[in-house]
Amino acid sequence: MLNRDCVITMPTGSGKTVCYTIPTIISGGTSVVVSPLLSLIYNQVKSLREKGISATHITSQMAPTERNSILHSLLKPKPDFQFLYCTPELLSCTDITATLHKMVNNKTLVNVIIDEAHCVDMWGHDFRPSYCDLGNLQLGVPLVCFTATLTDRALSSVTQSLKLTNPIIKKAPCERVNLCMHVVEKTGNHPRDIAEVILSNFPDQSGIVYCNSREQTQNMAYELAAAGVQASFYHSRLDIDLKMERQKKWEDGELNVLCATSAFGMGIDKKNVRFVIHATLPGSPERYIQETGRCARDGNKGECYLYFNFNDRSTHIRNIYESPNQTRKNVAFERLNRMVEYCISNKCRTAKLQEMMGEERTSKCGQCDMCIANKDVHLVLEDFSQYAKLMVNCIIAMKNLDEKIKFTDAVMVFRGSKIKKLEKFFHISQHGSGRVISKQKATRLLQELILSGVIVENLHGLSKTTFLSVGNVCSALFDGSLVIQI
Repeated sequence: MLNRDCVITMPTGSGKTVCYTIPTIISGGTSVVVSPLLSLIYNQVKSLREKGISATHITSQMAPTERNSILHSLLKPKPDFQFLYCTPELLSCTDITATLHKMVNNKTLVNVIIDEAHCVDMWGHDFRPSYCDLGNLQLGVPLVCFTATLTDRALSSVTQSLKLTNPIIKKAPCERVNLCMHVVEKTGNHPRDIAEVILSNFPDQSGIVYCNSREQTQNMAYELAAAGVQASFYHSRLDIDLKMERQKKWEDGELNVLCATSAFGMGIDKKNVRFVIHATLPGSPERYIQETGRCARDGNKGECYLYFNFNDRSTHIRNIYESPNQTRKNVAFERLNRMVEYCISNKCRTAKLQEMMGEERTSKCGQCDMCIANKDVHLVLEDFSQYAKLMVNCIIAMKNLDEKIKFTDAVMVFRGSKIKKLEKFFHISQHGSGRVISKQKATRLLQELILSGVIVENLHGLSKTTFLSVGNVCSALFDGSLVIQI
């Protein structure tokens, strides 16, 4: 309405579509809406049409005659459509950009809406290079960006990539007050544990179980079905017709649970999803917020469970190491570490998420697992820096005897374990230097050393097991400029 570029960050399900449809309708012109997925485009166009709003889409699969007809209709003094949806890749096509420039001359193009704008962030988990190309459109109309997750660093990336001019920045807190967050320690048979949670708390209700690989989605679906949960799986390699069939069954309530990779969910607007479960660690807080955002869009209570094991980091580390770009690696490690911090923190889950997104919060949510567990307890962090130095020295001494030091072995030697497989470390002076602290505290201490960069996890060859080494931050621990608290 003010004819300026905008970046709007709002929680999922909070009405972003309303924010861009109303100004366009009032203006009497047409908006182009850029969306990352065809399934999302189809859903959005269908939803607007059901409300009596004229909307259409152009896709690469469309017949040339149909495409030309739509483009021609947009050049009328009063275009036939108030909203044109397309993917970012199509906005580089000559016929479409030529039509948009003519609409600017006709004063019928109101703006370009960029939905899911976090895809512009070149270091982000959903990065799409074609989104960055949108900065080259230079149509002379406002670019209005919407997303549910945007840190200050990502905001800078988006504004620079899209070449936004003095943009209006509006950021609502990422908190969803109706969501109750839980982190659950993962056991050896966590599919059975997940089945028990679903059957006990959400019988015959709708939910999503997120997994980190296609194989995991299939195995999880089979395990849940065997336990009596009505479940199926969804991932990017499924035939398009099968994907659409399973999504429709789930949306219509014929299927209760979908076990899915991150390929499922962007733009899903099923209101009565009662639970979202992450069967393993997501790679970043941004992805976690996006995926839990599919829960309870009807405003009623929703539950989000994350099953966590510190060793789940190794799969992400393997993927991070495969990137040829060092900056991308650094950003990915930073995001992964923030996600782990969320899982092992004693803070209110909601407050921790908001903190990681650069938001301030002074109160607890009062309903997450941490708020309930610590309801009558005042938590005080203890300075474990001296023990941290002892553990680092222990790992250094161990590496003098064996380059491949595992996490669990380091903890056991530090606490003075006498099991036979560790006998080569029995004679080092650091063996047992941390025996006065519990295994739980020692484990937590080593986790903190890894997250702070004092200790680094490395991969050797094709192994999925990580091995420890001393990182560059080690000197900060020993000179006192870094304090380790747990």
